[in-house]
Amino acid sequence: MPLPPRTIYSKRDTESHALQESFASAVMHGNATAVKHLLQNPKVDPGLPNRRDETPLFRAVMNDDKTVAKLLLDTGKAVPNRLDGSGWTPLAYAAMMGRAELAGLLLATSGVEPDAKDGTGWTPLLHAAAGGYETIVQQLLLLASAAGDGGNRVEVDGQDGQGRTPLWWAVENRHVAVVRLLVGSHRVKATSQDVYGLSPLEIAKRRGDKEMIGLLEG
Repeated sequence: MPLPPRTIYSKRDTESHALQESFASAVMHGNATAVKHLLQNPKVDPGLPNRRDETPLFRAVMNDDKTVAKLLLDTGKAVPNRLDGSGWTPLAYAAMMGRAELAGLLLATSGVEPDAKDGTGWTPLLHAAAGGYETIVQQLLLLASAAGDGGNRVEVDGQDGQGRTPLWWAVENRHVAVVRLLVGSHRVKATSQDVYGLSPLEIAKRRGDKEMIGLLEG
């Protein structure tokens, strides 16, 4: 039986691979000096994912590394909307973890989709509202207001797979400050029902939560 053909790598391929590995390691360990230096080499791809389908930007966001994240975003080649192997975008992950500075950095970057859904169908606003992260909710609401009918639109009353809105989750998790922000945007409906017929207002009424009811009916 003939032996299978061997893959032959050129010296150039080997050097490129070594550079990319060094770059990935620098990102992983938060070595901003090395990242900045390696980004000057045209053989380094700042958007190349690893075996877990995590881009360098996603890894920087996971590490809560604002310095490295900015270096990557400044290249314009960080593919910020790509899903990782678990279905996360960098912005969705930042919103879910409550990392307001990173979320702000991403939202200020051209090309980042502020309403992009992750693999579960959740938007960054859903994650931020459910987690009670006021600053990120505010950032997204400001963007929604500025966008108007075009541009980077954020669907403030958008639903997850069970018909639950950011307001629904904020009420369910008793995040009063977030509820106040969402209601103040005048873009949400307190009577919007999920697939089980339960609305944010109904949740508050079942609990007898007078403060929440007042916000939702005000």
